Amino acid sequence: MDMKTKLAVLYLFLRHTAICRQMPVILAVCAGIFAMSGMCGCEIPTYPKENLEKRVKDLVEKEYGHKVKVKVVGKTFGIYLPLSQIQTYDQSITESFEKKSQNIFLTAIRVCLSTDADIDYFVTIYTDKSKGSEYWMVRSVEDSKRLLLGTISRNDYYERTVYKAMYSMPYLAEKIVRAMLQDIPVKHSGASLYFLPGDEFNNSFWFRYLMESELKDDIKYSVIDLKAKQLSALETLVYVKARETFIPKAGYEQYPFSFPSGTVHEWMFELRAIFSIIPMIVKSYVYKDVVNGRVITPAMIPPFSEHSDVSLWEDDFYMTDMTRTEFIINQVSSKLNKKIREAEDPDTKPREDDFERLEPPIEVAVIEAQFVDGDNEYTGSSKSFQLIYRFKEGIANPELTDQIRDYSLKIFKRVLKKYDYTDYNELLLLSGDGRLLNSFDKKSIDALELSDSSWKSLLRPTQY
Repeated sequence: MDMKTKLAVLYLFLRHTAICRQMPVILAVCAGIFAMSGMCGCEIPTYPKENLEKRVKDLVEKEYGHKVKVKVVGKTFGIYLPLSQIQTYDQSITESFEKKSQNIFLTAIRVCLSTDADIDYFVTIYTDKSKGSEYWMVRSVEDSKRLLLGTISRNDYYERTVYKAMYSMPYLAEKIVRAMLQDIPVKHSGASLYFLPGDEFNNSFWFRYLMESELKDDIKYSVIDLKAKQLSALETLVYVKARETFIPKAGYEQYPFSFPSGTVHEWMFELRAIFSIIPMIVKSYVYKDVVNGRVITPAMIPPFSEHSDVSLWEDDFYMTDMTRTEFIINQVSSKLNKKIREAEDPDTKPREDDFERLEPPIEVAVIEAQFVDGDNEYTGSSKSFQLIYRFKEGIANPELTDQIRDYSLKIFKRVLKKYDYTDYNELLLLSGDGRLLNSFDKKSIDALELSDSSWKSLLRPTQY
């Protein structure tokens, strides 16, 4: 698509969206693209891949005043914007967030249409620092082009967007470490509950350090620096620099403490979310330890050694390369979670033409998704789409209702049809604790009769 075509389709798109209220910005965008198209006969990328990240950061700060983080992972382009508040106390979205998210979305569109980087998907990530919540919006570049060309509708484009809402792992990890430092003066060795039990902890500095804390009174920590770096969906590193002061307990004034009161400690922790929710410390590194009466600097081991320069953490954020299969199955879970929220919200009134509204009560709290390319542990088959259903607490032996199972199948097949995707072997429906609830091979999915009138009208072969 040449530059003038981009200008035309971008204008047609923007005039039909809420973004068009920001006319000064839109005119600036159009003028910039038009100027570029007139300056040369060939198409020179406005955002060359060699300095894409810096160019986008500068653009957003100059035009909108937002300080963002930008990165490209594989064929996925991401913009991260931490915000002081996204939701109000009544859980509604703030007006400032709506405006800022529109600004970031517009930037992402501009970049993806005007770069020579090989990008298939773009992700916009927002963190609510007041609540520790995080919101992801994943979109396909191809879908975006089709929207601008008018081959898919705006509603269809929104339906093709993957929405994720979760707790921010760096926020939770930092909170856990701060809570531990607050608990040591009170619970002493009882603060070991923040560590995953086992030999890793029993043989660590922290086991000795917490046992030694039983001999201290009036322990205080003054945090000098604390920062986090997320490594994966479940793993986060936390770096802490803190000054410790204490008074020896009566009778232990002459005890040879490993480090005297007033010592400035530096520690790193690896935290992993257990059951995908609760982060626990699974590994630690100390910059100073005492062995045989001598202060030493222990050798740094992975994953700490791979991220030892903590000064680089500030400019980084976690995201992964979105593949076509991950985009498809996450689109399915995104739609299902939206329908569950609508059904559970008493303030959401069903539309008369909404034939797919789920009927409460619904025992599922949230649905997660993944694609496993290799052989899976349940059926031994490869190339399996998997939906993970996390049920609400207090439900004994939870199973999927016909309503949730059938609607999941309908949405899955509908998304596959939109992208004409056939390179898979099965769909597995799993519980949050890893039980196989249902499995459907590709032949079974192909045999399903798809109707748009209601989830109940998804007719399945008699053997199912």
